[in-house]
Amino acid sequence: MVLAASPAAKKDFGVTNVMRGRDLPISKSFNKKLLIAEARKEKLPVYDEALNFYRVPPRIRYYVNENMKINTIFKNYTAPIDLHPYSIDETILDVTASINYFFPDKHLTRYQKRELLAKRIQIDIYKQFGFYVTVGIGDNVILAKLAMNNEAKHNRTMRTQWTYADVETKVWAIKALTEFWSIGICSLFTLKLLSHLSAFVLIIDKFEGL
Repeated sequence: MVLAASPAAKKDFGVTNVMRGRDLPISKSFNKKLLIAEARKEKLPVYDEALNFYRVPPRIRYYVNENMKINTIFKNYTAPIDLHPYSIDETILDVTASINYFFPDKHLTRYQKRELLAKRIQIDIYKQFGFYVTVGIGDNVILAKLAMNNEAKHNRTMRTQWTYADVETKVWAIKALTEFWSIGICSLFTLKLLSHLSAFVLIIDKFEGL
């Protein structure tokens, strides 16, 4: 299973996260090398020259260690109780109680303070690790997650925020349910059978069922 795919792999080959390894593109020459290496129990090749495509085996222990280092930076901005590691590459921060400590200026709006804090965190991580993180900011967790997945990843600043005022124009506008939180291909197929064709219909139905 693919744990992560680069933007180039997604664009040029249609690779998606959680795609099965058997469905990845492969050239005949690389497949031959792979079979020979498997038969000889040798180290498997990673670079498919014909396609200019890398298949890199996961290093989970390394990823976990790096994740822990980054989460240590987050602890500089919020209390441990408000820090929620979500996955190997995502963490949820609740800065409700801490944001005014970093930006006490009463002339700044909460929207501006959240933007400034997100930028500061990005810079801190870049200085220590050499890469930028994508930040989704929201009035609640789901808005932050949707902001990150649907907009921040495509922004030059790699950050954006969605508020309750954006629900109608941004959340309801999500047409591909696979872009919605926790909805995968199997769930999408089921929802299509039920005629849930947009995020608007899906969420309204959830509320009506409460």
